[in-house]
Amino acid sequence: MTCRKWKDNLSLFEFFRKVLASRTSICILASCAIGVVAYSLFPFAARIPLRILLSLIIVTIVFVGFRRPANIQPATLTSIIALLVSYSALTQNISEWKEAKEAERPYFRLVNASIVKLKDEEKLSVHKFEFSFHNTIGQRAAHSPRLKAVIIDLGTGEERFISGEVSSVNDIPGDGKFSWAKDSLKVGRSLSTQVFGVVLVYSDPVLNKSFKQRYVMKWEKKGGQFKDSFNFETGDIPKGIVQKIDGFSDQFLSEVLKSNT
Repeated sequence: MTCRKWKDNLSLFEFFRKVLASRTSICILASCAIGVVAYSLFPFAARIPLRILLSLIIVTIVFVGFRRPANIQPATLTSIIALLVSYSALTQNISEWKEAKEAERPYFRLVNASIVKLKDEEKLSVHKFEFSFHNTIGQRAAHSPRLKAVIIDLGTGEERFISGEVSSVNDIPGDGKFSWAKDSLKVGRSLSTQVFGVVLVYSDPVLNKSFKQRYVMKWEKKGGQFKDSFNFETGDIPKGIVQKIDGFSDQFLSEVLKSNT
C-alpha cells in the first residue's frame, strides 16, 4: 500500500494506523526509539528537551504519510497541532509543579556555632563545641538528618575526623530546630588554626531525594590559645583545603545513601 493510494479523508485514528503500517515509518520510528534511548543514557542528549524530540517524531510521521503537505486533511492537522499544544502545556505544568515542590524542600541555616575550653591536660586542651540548625526556609520536614565533621590543620593540612555520627530520632519539621554537641574534642597546644567542615545530610520524602549542606569555619588562636569562638570569614582558606571538604561532603552523602538502600 503506497501513500498515494490513501484516501484524502482520514480520521486521526485511521491516519496513524496507516502511517504506522508503512515500512518507511517503521524504520523512522526505530530510529526515534534509538534517539529516546540515547536521550536517557547520554548526558549530552539530555540537553534536548523531550517535547522537541516527540514533536519531531509526530512531524516525521505526518510527512511520511503525506508526501505533499496539501494532502493533509485540515481536521487531522488541527488534531495533531492540538495534541502538540496539549503535550507542551502538560510538560510546562509538570515542570512548574516540580519547581514549586523543590522550593518547599527542607533547608537548614546554621544559627549558632560555639566552642569553649573545658580543661587543660598535658600538652592538650579539651573543648566542647555545639552547632544549632534551623529549618528556616523549607516548609516540609527533613527526614533522618545526619551530621559529620572533618577538622583540617591549616598549617600541615592534616585531617582529623570527629568520631561518630549523630542522627536525630525525629524528623525536623518546617521551622524546626536541632543541635549537635560534643564535649571531648582534644587538640594539641602546638597546633595552628583549624578549619572545620561540618556536613549535614537529610532526605525529603516528598521528592524522594537526599540533600547535603556543608558549613565551613575557622577556629583560630590568639596569644597561643584557641579562641572560644569560630570565624566564618573563610576567603583566605586555601583552595586545596576547600576541595578536601567538598570531597568529604560527597563521600559522606554517598555513605548515607548506601546505608539507606
